[in-house]
Amino acid sequence: MPAEQRITTAGPAQVGPIAKGLCGPGLLTHAVTAKFADHTPVHRLAGQLGRSG
Repeated sequence: MPAEQRITTAGPAQVGPIAKGLCGPGLLTHAVTAKFADHTPVHRLAGQLGRSG
């Protein structure tokens, strides 16, 4: 029997808003709002998120 058929998980296939992504809905919402509503450049947003850990 192949390994794909032996290993099953109990959780959903997609956990967050982006498949195989690590960001949660809050971070995604913040990034989209900062980019499109507040007109924050992506390089500046990356620096802000990098400083916050």
